Amino acid sequence: MEELRQFSATPVFHTGTAIRAGVTSRLRPLPSWKSAADFLFVQASFSLELLLRWRDSVDFDGPIYAGVMVVASAPMGRKLNAEIPEIGVPERWIDAIEREPDAGVRLACELVLQVRDSGAFTGVHLIPVARYREVAARLETELRRRGGQGDGRTARTRASTATPSPASVGTRRSTGSALTIDNPPGHQPHRRGRTGLLDPEARRSRR
Repeated sequence: MEELRQFSATPVFHTGTAIRAGVTSRLRPLPSWKSAADFLFVQASFSLELLLRWRDSVDFDGPIYAGVMVVASAPMGRKLNAEIPEIGVPERWIDAIEREPDAGVRLACELVLQVRDSGAFTGVHLIPVARYREVAARLETELRRRGGQGDGRTARTRASTATPSPASVGTRRSTGSALTIDNPPGHQPHRRGRTGLLDPEARRSRR
């Protein structure tokens, strides 16, 4: 990591802005070398509890983005379970998508908002698959509604026709196949050992 940062400062590569190195992580203990990264993307998950449990076990000072994926169809969910069992699409999601074609978007957006409300992450790395516009519209509508109810958080998302890539709740940045959703300015995610993230009362008190 340090070599990468030093290289960005050399005349050959110098652009006036230092490189920020990011890494990905599964819902497992973070290898020591990844702790030196500037930011962290967590693998896609369909469980807030698993994300919070992992977050509470990790000592990392940089921004952390929770991974959320839209399951566009029931066959896609079954394929993910067969080929990447560690991700584990819940059967209730698959059943819901079979009954309601748009359930994958709805469930993913609900999880994004739950992650946001938890206060445990800097933002969300959202993989909308082929449902980019539907996801953006639903999140923007929900955030606007919450803002109107005095949620105290600013929804600064904007419509975009860019090629899909990571999303965020607060500010949305597109990078190619996902969206990166950041929490509002000034948000400070909770640190390990001081979160109480799995305590429902503690979570409610932060909303």
